This record gives sequence, C-alpha cells and structure tokens, in this order.
Amino acid sequence: MTSESSKAKILIVGSGPVGSILALSLLENNIPVRIIEKDVEHHCGTRGPGVSPRTLEVEHFLGVRKDVEKYAISDSHDVQYDPKDPYRVARSSLKVQSIPPTPAYPTGTVLTVPQYLHERAIREHIHKMGGKIDLGVALESLQEEAEGVTVELSETKDGKRTVVKERYDWVVGTDGGHSIVRKSAGIVFLGETREDERMYIVDCKVEGLEEKNIHTWNTENRELAMFRYTGQPKSFQVMFVGSEEHMDLMRTKDRANIQKAINDAIKRTDIVITEITWQGEWRPNIRLADRFQSGRVFIAGDAAHTHPPTGGQGMNSGVMDAFNLGWKLALAAKGHASSKLLESYELERLPVISEMLKISTGLHDSVRDSIKASKVSAAPSGEQQQGGTKRDADPFLRGRKLFQLDVNYRWSPIVFDERFGEAEAVKQPNAYGTEGHEARAGDRAPDAPNLRVIKRPANEGKADLGEETRLFDVFTPDRHTVLVFHGDATPILDALAKYPPELVRSVLVLPSNSSESESVSVDFVLKDMEGHAHNGYGVKEDLFQVVIVRPDGVIGAFVAGVDGVSKYFSLILSE
Repeated sequence: MTSESSKAKILIVGSGPVGSILALSLLENNIPVRIIEKDVEHHCGTRGPGVSPRTLEVEHFLGVRKDVEKYAISDSHDVQYDPKDPYRVARSSLKVQSIPPTPAYPTGTVLTVPQYLHERAIREHIHKMGGKIDLGVALESLQEEAEGVTVELSETKDGKRTVVKERYDWVVGTDGGHSIVRKSAGIVFLGETREDERMYIVDCKVEGLEEKNIHTWNTENRELAMFRYTGQPKSFQVMFVGSEEHMDLMRTKDRANIQKAINDAIKRTDIVITEITWQGEWRPNIRLADRFQSGRVFIAGDAAHTHPPTGGQGMNSGVMDAFNLGWKLALAAKGHASSKLLESYELERLPVISEMLKISTGLHDSVRDSIKASKVSAAPSGEQQQGGTKRDADPFLRGRKLFQLDVNYRWSPIVFDERFGEAEAVKQPNAYGTEGHEARAGDRAPDAPNLRVIKRPANEGKADLGEETRLFDVFTPDRHTVLVFHGDATPILDALAKYPPELVRSVLVLPSNSSESESVSVDFVLKDMEGHAHNGYGVKEDLFQVVIVRPDGVIGAFVAGVDGVSKYFSLILSE
C-alpha cells in the first residue's frame, strides 16, 4: 500500500471523471486524498463523451478546461441515411443546439470528448497537484464509526494479493452503478433495469466513413446503427440495436461477426471496422439511491444515480455532484465545517438528480419509440420542450435545458437571500431552473467580463493592473468570494476579517463612473466598465449589495449588510 494513505483523511473509491474531479477539487483546497481504482489499467472507452457547458465552467475553475478542449470536437451533425437507400443522406441536422454566448453565460456549446481522454486530462492535473491514482486496489468492505471509517482494501501485485485495513475520516464512492461503497453502506438503489431494451456499443477504428459528425442508419427492419466520430483519427463509437440474430453476432465479440451484423443491418459493405478498442452490451439501468450520505460515507455519480445516456446528463451530473461535495469536505477536513454543511450535499443534489432522471428517461423513451416506428421525423429546431425535444419533433435533438446552466439549489438550508421572504426566495418551477430568471441565492453565479483591475493580490498575476478580467477568473474553488457592490464597504470588510483568510476573498465591484482607489483593505478592486456584473446580479448602480459566491460557483447569499454576512457564514462554518 502507498505511504500517501497514511496522510490522507479522505478515500475516493473509483477514478473515473467524477472521482477525479472530486480529487482535484480537494487537492486545490490543499487536502491530501487517496484515490483507488480496482482496475489495473485506466479505462480506454469513449463512454459518455458529451461535455456540457456547466461542466466546462467547473473545469475552468479547476484549471483543467484548456487541456480537456485539446481533445474536443463540437457542432456535430446527425447525418441520417435513407432506409430505402443506405448510401443516400436523407437529412442532416445538429444533434445538440448551441446557444449564443452572453456576458453571464459565456459557454453555450456542448463538446464531444472521449471519456478516456477526458480522464487523462484531469489525471495529469492531479499529478501536477501532487496526487496520484492507485491502480489495482479494490475496496472489499467498510465499517462506519463515529469518528471515521475503517476500510478493508485488497491489492494484487505480481500475482500476489494483499489485504490491509486502513482508516479514513471520510469515504466517497464514485465506483459506478455496481458500487461496493453504496452496498457496504446499506444505501438502497431504487429503480428499474430494462432487460428488453439492449444496445451493443463498440469503440473502433473505421475505414470508408467520413471522419466527421454522427452517421445514423435507422433501417426499415427497425434496426439502428449509429457511428459517432470521436475526434481521433478514424475512431468512432458505434451504438447498435438490432434483431436478436444480429445482437447475438455482436455478443461474440468477434470483429468479423460484428462487421457482418452491421453490414447485414444497414445494407452497406464499404464501411469496414479495422480495429476494436473497447466493446460491451448496455441496457437501461434507471436508478436513484434513496440517500447520498450515510454518516461519513458519501456516494456520487453512477454510484448514486444511473440512467439512459440520452441527454448526456450522467457524467455531467456526476461532475456537479463532485464539485458540490468537494469544497464541503475540504472545510470539514480543515475543521471549519458546520454540522449542516455536509448534510447539504444530499439535500441539494437529490432534487436535481430526480429531475434529471425524468428528463433523460423521457428522451430515451422518445428515441426508443422512434426506432420502433423505424422513422425519424424532421422538425424545426425551435419545436422544443423538456430537454429540447417533444414527441413529434426530432428525438435526438438536445437543447439548452440539458446544459445544466440553470440548475439551482434555492431550497437549500445553507443559502440565504435577504431580499425576499423565506417562502418567496425558494420559489422555482424545478431544480433544473428556467432560462432568463433573475439571479437568486442558490443559482449558478453569473460570469461578467470587462472588469478593469484596480487592485489585486500581489501573488495573483492573472490580470495586471489596468487590464481587464472576468468574474470567472476571480472565483476560486478553495474560497468563498464576497462581491461588495460599491457603497461603504468598510463594515463588511471588517466583518470578513474575523474569518480565516484562506477561506474568504473580498472583491469590491465599482460602477464604471466611480473614482479609482486602491486604498481600501480588500483583495480585489474591480471597475465594472460595461455594467455586466451589475446586470448579471441584478444590482443597480446606486444600491449597496453584497453577494457571496461559494467555492462551487453557486450564489450562497444576497445580503445588504454585516448581519447578513454573519448569518450566512454561521450556516457554513463551525463556531
């Protein structure tokens, strides 16, 4: 076993994108962590390649976005072939809508990134931060205690299996749908598995097909073959639903048999699979854990919720789980967390995931019905409802609702909006939110560009004095950011001085017509040259307002004075 295990207070079981994002979040907070992976090699599959705008924002905060984007493609069209003539393109349409960028929402495009490359980019940052992933180490069991969790781990090395017991303050299961952590903690996994709706997935190299877009054959025999280009040379992810005879050929895992099944189904012989890198059979497993926490044990991602791939919500929702939990565990590990803080992880994420399952299952049913009907209908892109589709529209089209930009936690016990009464503050149609709503506590914190830097910390050189920055470059995953919108900031800044400086950073946001001053005792002074910050947070230029942004980029509070600041931090921090 590694020496790092004796230093780490937190054990993460599972090294996929969810576990890796959680690990990176904790390392950014200077919390040592151990990550174990039962497999002896890192995963090589394309798996869930859709990366949502909100996930890209999270990865911006964690410093990994640019490296993820190196592997990305976007704006893929779904090229659908005529069932009667498999060589003729019947129509081509965007599979995922893009939304025009705005100052508050600068990212409006979903990217396609094979999951193994996505994980590699995050893993490289984990290594840079001094962390590592222990391969070939499996959790056998765990025992919860009042002050920690005792785990039994096995490691196979050079043909020899070793079993040891270790103790951690917290354990997080990001170990997939068959989670040992979830089972060991006695958490119930509610839902259904649809045995009669199977799909075979093959990651492969292909000759004879344009290296672009998604190529779909929905045949007259009600079989579906979808070739998704992954952005890597000649590499495609093939999703196949066919007759029992053809599915049996796929299950042999023999390349020649897989080739025959696809050729027979789509009636084309010019598309040749030259190499298979990963393959497996998938069935809809639509489940939700009855709780995400058991004492000092947490679950996230597929360990807590599994669902159809339609809509690309699985991996992206798992990343949101991890980023929500990471800063809370960090404060607990530092001894600063209130009793409510860790409990808020489940209270915030469960309603979001519940809504997500409704959306992704509805989309899956639409696609299934389309295959059964052996018909994909054309519809104007403006005809949308939940998730960007409706039953008589294109079932493959994905709209803004799935970008997770409007997900909110307005009902959370650790958010506070002083502008409204308690009943009014939590009003929201659903956890996925609605486009164009006024920013409130519990919402995603808007970005704002064109902020002139008047003052900044000496050790931060993201923007030189006099140059412009944006709020997304000011927010940080290891501290709360307190935005003070003009007025007399001194009382607020004095109140913030009682909190540890490594937990809070202060930002004075001035209107464009104010005088510039560096004398105030604050981390940042920014001049809102175009008014984007004021507009994004609904602040009038003559109104004093304080907005507290959490380390996960969510608005924790809107307050108007010292008492409000103190009340918010009393919900977050221990006395």
